[in-house]
Order: sequence, then C-alpha cells, then structure tokens
Amino acid sequence: MWRGNIIVQVVDTKLVSLLAEAKRPMDIKVLLASQNDCVLPIVEENLLGAGMYGLVAELAGKKGRNEKVLEIWTKFVLRTNQSA
Repeated sequence: MWRGNIIVQVVDTKLVSLLAEAKRPMDIKVLLASQNDCVLPIVEENLLGAGMYGLVAELAGKKGRNEKVLEIWTKFVLRTNQSA
C-alpha cells in the first residue's frame, strides 16, 4: 500500500509539471478537480514559472495551506505591479 501512494504521488506531480511546461492549464484544472496527490513544493516552481498563480493557489488551498495561498497571491500582485 505504501509504495502505491508513492507511485501515485510521483505520477501526479510529474503530470502537473509536464502540463505546466506545455502551458495546458485546463488539463491541470481537470487533474486538480479529481483526487490527486501532487507534491506542492515540487509543482509550485513549474506552475509559477508558467504564470499559473491561480492553479498554485487552488492546489495550496485544497491542501489546507492557507498561508501559502496568501504568499502566492502576494507574489502575483508584486509581479503585476513591477510589470506595470
């Protein structure tokens, strides 16, 4: 059983990372809408790099990481203000 959870974690995490690199946010939304076992610290970098702040915040919120949600939106606002 334990090994199965690790395999699901690796597959879900890698799939989200690959979809982020391919700029496919709708496919990521479908994955996140179902039960998943993504590792937030690993996918966060890829999602933020692809500009998918909302998806990172959604994933963090689903994992009960409210402080992370605030951190992500703060990064988004700061980045938006620097671009303007």
